[in-house]
Amino acid sequence: MENLPNGQNNTNLNGCVEEEVDLEFLPLIYEIIKRDPAHDSSQKPRDSQDTSAKILELEKKLIQSRERVNQLPGIEHSQEEQLKQVENLRKQILLKKQLLNKYRNMCNFSMPKLILIILNNLMNNEQLVRKLADSYPMRRAAQLLVYFYHKNKETALEFKNLKQLNGLNLVQKLEKIYKELENKKKKLQ
Repeated sequence: MENLPNGQNNTNLNGCVEEEVDLEFLPLIYEIIKRDPAHDSSQKPRDSQDTSAKILELEKKLIQSRERVNQLPGIEHSQEEQLKQVENLRKQILLKKQLLNKYRNMCNFSMPKLILIILNNLMNNEQLVRKLADSYPMRRAAQLLVYFYHKNKETALEFKNLKQLNGLNLVQKLEKIYKELENKKKKLQ
């Protein structure tokens, strides 16, 4: 079921369901036209009555089909109008697909980048900066931030010094092993 522009669905419009429209006339026309090879003169009046009844039935079916076709959605529009509507709907679908792709691609940024954008916007708001600077929670947060910065800086320096010490120990160990190998080499010669 697809939705029409006026918000109704196409299965039930003006009491006519699209699947109910019966446009099969060929079996009825075939029964009217067919002839038996053996014609009796006694059956001719009966055949003509049957044929008349079938013609009336075909006529009723044609009238019902016309009424139902006139109730189908979009029948009041000309072919050009219908083609324009189809083209407009195709353009809308294309635009919606492009918008979806655009917004899908926009959301592919990382969280730190998002935080930087938000912080940049907040820092450029002077009133907000003044109000936050006067508030105790912000001053306390700034104090903690500075404390952790210096603490981490000290830890990083200690780690760097430790790394250098381990590096020196490694160099000394390598030199010691090299000397031992040199001594063994001399003894073997």
